[in-house]
Amino acid sequence: MVDPGLVLIFDAESQILARMELITSPKLRMTHPEWSSYAVTFDGTEVWSGREASDCKKVISAFPPTTLGTFTDTPPAYEIHYKQGVSFRFDIKDRAMVQHLRDRHEHPTEYKGYSPSLRMMSVTRRNDTEHSVSKRHSVEIFPNEGIRIHFPDQKRVFIELGAGMQSLISSLGPPNSTYREEVFNYFTYGMDVKVPCAGSRTVSEIVLHTNLPGQPEFGRYERVWFQLDQKRKKTNEGAKCQVNNLSKLPDLIEAFGDPGPPLVIDDTQVGSRHFYSFPSGVAIEITQAGFISSVHLSISRRI
Repeated sequence: MVDPGLVLIFDAESQILARMELITSPKLRMTHPEWSSYAVTFDGTEVWSGREASDCKKVISAFPPTTLGTFTDTPPAYEIHYKQGVSFRFDIKDRAMVQHLRDRHEHPTEYKGYSPSLRMMSVTRRNDTEHSVSKRHSVEIFPNEGIRIHFPDQKRVFIELGAGMQSLISSLGPPNSTYREEVFNYFTYGMDVKVPCAGSRTVSEIVLHTNLPGQPEFGRYERVWFQLDQKRKKTNEGAKCQVNNLSKLPDLIEAFGDPGPPLVIDDTQVGSRHFYSFPSGVAIEITQAGFISSVHLSISRRI
């Protein structure tokens, strides 16, 4: 919750903002008078204003026609969901009224002028399954070589270190943004690609972001789900090394060897940031809590 009347809910897998909830109950206006200065409009029509209560009739008049909503018993409520990704919840006084209205198969406003008061408005993505686990892309990392992106439709794209800028754009399309003319920001893929301005303009570094809460980049990039290709690397017990988003520093050391002391960068926003550089051309940023924040891939160099 970022405000007494505003709740932000993030997807547990992708860590992107999935839903916003606006609490509009009369109790909120009494306990937090400043919330009464806000108003919500849709296509120029005021749906809710903190200065006065809104109800089912007002919402239905502001939005296009919709199918009938659904009733819940705990708590007693009526919910309407619109294709635009907007939902409304209205208070019903008790379960008996819920059952009575449910039996009528119509909006509550059709019953003797009854119009339940608006309690909450929520905004979600139009397609809430767009970024689900089954439909997200994943990345396979090949040290000293590049990355392979696996898309939900079975398509695969290999981004090679040393590849030309034209090859990069042909594979991924134009970047969402460019930083200092040489860092291509692909926010939707959760990655940055560095193509130095000088020389032959080839890919020199790839940075993958895990989009952890509390990090400076949180909410800007999609979360990358990755694993490192370690087909020839075995642990002391003979098992295959597994390095992915959930790996900790001991897992990385077992896979790549001891990186030595980290490069520590003081950050006024999140405190010190620790970068561990491995001989295989992989540098990994570890948070103070021990989680991987970003992966930097280049051709055999230390950060």
